[in-house]
Amino acid sequence: MKILKLIPILLLMLSTSACKKEKIDAGNDTKNSLTYQNAGNPKTIKLTRAVVSIRGTKNMPIVLRGENSLAVTLYLDDINVFTEIPEGSFTRNSNGKMFNSATLYYQVNEESFTVQGIDRQISIKKAGNNYTFDFEFTSGMGLVKGNYTGPVEVQR
Repeated sequence: MKILKLIPILLLMLSTSACKKEKIDAGNDTKNSLTYQNAGNPKTIKLTRAVVSIRGTKNMPIVLRGENSLAVTLYLDDINVFTEIPEGSFTRNSNGKMFNSATLYYQVNEESFTVQGIDRQISIKKAGNNYTFDFEFTSGMGLVKGNYTGPVEVQR
């Protein structure tokens, strides 16, 4: 009879630990975020908004904004004028359109820094009204890698 009384308690303990695990896994979601190396202590910034400037130039900045004014700007260049957000994969050595540079705006102990990127790649896809930007570049702070999927504010 004692065993039958213990079964509900054991089930309650198991269900509580399962809930805790779900919460931990949800916190590790890397969607709409970027991670940068911070002196060997990687930091993650959640990305909340995308702004792309298409103003009839051969340079198209893609600004992915995050928490506390932290952001990354990815610059695509082309031999032609940009009239829309292109889809595809782009590197520094792409023919025509290329991922030319990146700038990371980050903060450590209340100090903000800007880092220019090298060795870079970006993939851009459109689905309905949303875009997906998957990117990575190497900077003075090490590897910067991230993604954003969602609506994009286009400035013309």
